[in-house]
Amino acid sequence: MTLPAFTARGPFGITSAEQRPGSGPSYQATRPKLCGCGRNARGCDSTKVFSVVARRYVRKVYPTKSVQTRLDNDKELANLLKVFAHMPIDAIAPMHIREYMDIRGQVAKVRANREKALFSHLVNKAREWGYTAPQNPCQGVKGFKETGRSRYITDAEFDQVKAQAHFTVVDVMALALLTGQRPADGSNSNAPTFGTGRCGSCRTKLARAWALKLPANWRPSSPELMSVHATRSAPI
Repeated sequence: MTLPAFTARGPFGITSAEQRPGSGPSYQATRPKLCGCGRNARGCDSTKVFSVVARRYVRKVYPTKSVQTRLDNDKELANLLKVFAHMPIDAIAPMHIREYMDIRGQVAKVRANREKALFSHLVNKAREWGYTAPQNPCQGVKGFKETGRSRYITDAEFDQVKAQAHFTVVDVMALALLTGQRPADGSNSNAPTFGTGRCGSCRTKLARAWALKLPANWRPSSPELMSVHATRSAPI
């Protein structure tokens, strides 16, 4: 297997920025060109090639994901399509996944793991939809070992960024430091009852709500947060 050059473009040559959030490209506009009999060069059922399943995945599953996840999936799916687009999904075996991982891993091991994970989820959906029955070809194929980030910034570094940052960023930094939540979760949280020690809720990446308790003496510097707090009708 010889892998083509990998691309940052989205699946079917469309980036997420070019399509409305939660919507995939038009099925007819992106349908792969097949021969006159409606079959590809290998003579397989054209309705069961990987690209057809991928289009349905974009239409049905993408809207359930967060915007950032869709952006990441766009890049991953575009690379998978360059290799597997016209392969019958039943013909993709663990040996093909292993070879893809080995070649892709020479350049980007972490991205190879993410692309394998997306491929696996897509095949699981294909099995649910009746495109294929055999077991997932990713089963038993090991990914590359990843090392998580463990560095904790120093107080001096935190203060230097805080001194130069916009006040909205300062508030997000403070919420992240005080609550231990992801910055995105802190910025998406609803307004706590500042100054009372009561809790505010924070919606996480998986759309789960968590209760957060802030110090009673903490006040945001952001007018946006203060205005939301001022119009809040009742504490949680």
